[in-house]
Amino acid sequence: MKYTLIILLCCFFFACSEEKTTTPEPKASEFCTDINDMPEGLEGTYVRIVAVLPNPSGNDDYNEKFEIRSFKDSIQNFSLYYILDDENVRWDLGKLDFAIIDNAESGNCRSVIYISDKVAQLLNSGDTIYLYSPDDVLIQTVSYGQSKDGEWVVVE
Repeated sequence: MKYTLIILLCCFFFACSEEKTTTPEPKASEFCTDINDMPEGLEGTYVRIVAVLPNPSGNDDYNEKFEIRSFKDSIQNFSLYYILDDENVRWDLGKLDFAIIDNAESGNCRSVIYISDKVAQLLNSGDTIYLYSPDDVLIQTVSYGQSKDGEWVVVE
């Protein structure tokens, strides 16, 4: 009985500690947005930032995330796209770690989440970022205000 109680307590603490370290998925990935509901950007372009995590839970030094989605032609290779901030610090998406988010229940709705590197950080107090195409054309401007710990900012 004594050992069973110890094992149960260990399992409980392990489960609780594991839950705290998982990163929440962005809200934008939970649904497939119709092309008519695509966030604003340069007319005739279909790649957009749909969510930003400027203030990750825990240590948020250089762990910010950007969710990028194509709304046409299933473009999933964003390696030549890049993001600038207000200080002209550049994140080349092809040089960042990434994860593909595939929502099969919603049809062809695939996003790529890029994790910022040690180049710069997004400001928790608010910032503006700019998405550029491979041919250096500004596609989208995204601004956000004060961010909460671990909360994704969904771009509308």
